[in-house]
Amino acid sequence: MLAHSVTPITLADFPLCVAVFSLSWVFGYLMLAAPAGLGVRESILAIALQPLFLTPPTIIIVVGGARLVTTMAEVFCLLIALGIRYMDTQTSAAT
Repeated sequence: MLAHSVTPITLADFPLCVAVFSLSWVFGYLMLAAPAGLGVRESILAIALQPLFLTPPTIIIVVGGARLVTTMAEVFCLLIALGIRYMDTQTSAAT
């Protein structure tokens, strides 16, 4: 959906986008030297999605946006976990 917001892609391109993102995420996860796969995931995404997005600015927007969205999702999950932990400690202290 992120890619579709900046460039017209067809529904037939959707499976390729999902596969490339998944593959780049796995390679980024396996690269232990890079924290959170920084650089690895983006490089794989940029190279593999180049046939779909012809201009370099579009590729940069899609790849940077993907990193931003996943980082925001991780921070959101962290905040939920901290909220649950805080509520749990408040409940334990009250009893």
